[in-house]
Amino acid sequence: MLRVSPDGKEVWVQTAEANTNVVLDASNLAVLSTEPTGKQPVTNAWTRDRRYAVVTNGQDTFAQIFDARTFKEVKRLTIGQGGSNIGFSGDGKTAFIAVRGANDVAVIDVANRQVRETRPLGASVRWLSNEQTYWDGARIWTYDFPNDQVQAIAIDPRQVAVTKTIAGLGKGPGHSLVVLPDKKKAAVNVAGDNLIAFLDLEHGSVDSTLQTGAFP
Repeated sequence: MLRVSPDGKEVWVQTAEANTNVVLDASNLAVLSTEPTGKQPVTNAWTRDRRYAVVTNGQDTFAQIFDARTFKEVKRLTIGQGGSNIGFSGDGKTAFIAVRGANDVAVIDVANRQVRETRPLGASVRWLSNEQTYWDGARIWTYDFPNDQVQAIAIDPRQVAVTKTIAGLGKGPGHSLVVLPDKKKAAVNVAGDNLIAFLDLEHGSVDSTLQTGAFP
C-alpha cells in the first residue's frame, strides 16, 4: 500500500514481497528509509499527533509502530494473525486494527502504545484509511461482502461491536466506502454489479445507485 504523510513531505510504501516499509521523499521520490516488517505488510496510518505510524502485516501476528521522524521501529504489538486496516477514534486516543484471521478487532491505547484488548467483531473490516472519511460522529462505517454480497456495517468504537448493517447492496467485492461531508450519507463501490450505492446512514437504506464502468 502507498500513503502520503499528513504533511505531504513523504510517501510510505509497504512492499509485500520484500517485507519492508519504504519511505520516499515526496518531492523527488528519493529513498529516505527501508526498514523490515513482518510478512506481507498491508498498510500504515499515522497517529493524530503525527509522531508515530502503525504498520500492519497480513501474514503475521503483530503490528509495528514506527517513529515518524526517524522511520525506525519502536514497538511491536501482538494482535493475532492477519492484521489489516487501521482506524482511530474521534479523539485519536484509541486505534482499532482489523484482524482478519479471526474477524477480531485489536483495540490499541495510542498514548501507551499497548494492546488494550482484542474483541470479536464477526465481520472482516475491509478498508479504513486516513484519506477516506469513515466516522459519522458516533460510529465507524466500513463494509464487508460475506457470500459475495456487499453490505455496509457500522461499528460502535465504545462497544467494539457491529451495531448497524445495511445489507443487500449488490454483488461483491466491495472496494471502498466513504462517509460524505454531511455525515448522514455514504457511498460504497459495489464492484460486482458495476455501481456505486449511495446510502442513508440514519435510516439504514439505499438512497440511489449510479452505474459505473467495469469493477469500480
